[in-house]
Amino acid sequence: MGKRPSVKGTNPFERKGGGGMPSLSSLTEAMLGGGDEATNQTLAHFGTDAGGAITVGHFRISKIGLQIADGVDADEWQAFGQHIRTMETSIQWIIGDWLAYGEREYGKTYQDVADATGYTYDTLRNLVWVAKAFELSSRNDKLSFGHHQTALALCNGDVQVAVDWLQTASDNGWSIKKMSDEIKGVPPAPPLVSGKLGKFWHETTVYMSKQRKLADRVGGDERAEMVRGLRILADEIEKIGSDGSKKRR
Repeated sequence: MGKRPSVKGTNPFERKGGGGMPSLSSLTEAMLGGGDEATNQTLAHFGTDAGGAITVGHFRISKIGLQIADGVDADEWQAFGQHIRTMETSIQWIIGDWLAYGEREYGKTYQDVADATGYTYDTLRNLVWVAKAFELSSRNDKLSFGHHQTALALCNGDVQVAVDWLQTASDNGWSIKKMSDEIKGVPPAPPLVSGKLGKFWHETTVYMSKQRKLADRVGGDERAEMVRGLRILADEIEKIGSDGSKKRR
């Protein structure tokens, strides 16, 4: 993304009577430790102290750990643990949304943020790509950021198709790999069996792979006919031995 002029106007970081917006590097330093006194003062409404640590109630978060003040009851301690879990599972979304906002409002580039935070350029670019693609309403909170990133990539950036796959993955409890295999049309791994059943699963796996590739190249009517044919085959297999017919030897 190209560098744009800084956006003038209301500054969300500016305190009443204060100066202009602190630089991105000073924001990062103040929030993650080591910021100067002026910047820490500017960020005081974030709950940062003189050492740059973030304070949330009785909890003090710094680069090297968490300090808990005396007098915290079990409910508050447990609630904070739930906040940690939320941050852990959403941090990639948070970074992507944060950088997308900085790009839009302040003209920050991936390289600006990479230099200030230590994240690589490619990592930031991918986080923003996914965050921009999925509006909050289309994100599936039962799935990881990795699910969304993988689905978007395998669906060639088609968000609606990716959302449909994500819903299917959520409904079935798929891992990222399982979802990836389903999108790519990789047939399921056959069970570990030998003998005649082993031969059956080997041949069936090859057949399924070919049919999936064929299904990708035909239209809806042709796919429906393929499904009908497979159901007829399944019905015929089920009938063997159940209608008095002799088994082949």
